[in-house]
Amino acid sequence: MWKNSKGENDMKFNKYIATLGIIASITTLGMTGCSKDSKNTSSDNTQTEQKVEATFTDGTYTAKADQEENGYTSQVSISVENGKITAVDWDAVDADGRTKKEKANAGEYVMTEDGPNWTEQSEALAKYVVEHQSLDGLTMNEDGKTDVVASVSISINSFVELVQKCMDEAAAK
Repeated sequence: MWKNSKGENDMKFNKYIATLGIIASITTLGMTGCSKDSKNTSSDNTQTEQKVEATFTDGTYTAKADQEENGYTSQVSISVENGKITAVDWDAVDADGRTKKEKANAGEYVMTEDGPNWTEQSEALAKYVVEHQSLDGLTMNEDGKTDVVASVSISINSFVELVQKCMDEAAAK
């Protein structure tokens, strides 16, 4: 049946078997995932989606640190529209009323010569919260720093504390 007119094995048969094997492999991978963590990832995605669906009361919420740190008092505000966090702003004010963002943008608050300045790092953290609609996953080491958000080298203790206060207030209303 799978022989050509000369009685030799038909190459089409071999190609047919090889193609079936490839299709079976792809189907199996698609159904089971590419790694043993695929079930956890799927579960995490579901949890993330549920967190994004969390509803906050629309408005602007502000929290200010009780104490200054290194001459600055941190403050955070979050904006909520349609039940979602749409903006986060984190800055720190000195005794003269100047902010780290103002100083960083003017080149007066230099943390490193070649890394992102205070404003850029603050905005990267804000973006993380807006994208995740939470602080979940924003882990800190013993120095209060994080490796979760690329390019952020500053201590984020006050950021996390103040954002949580704002989110708690927005959720409680």
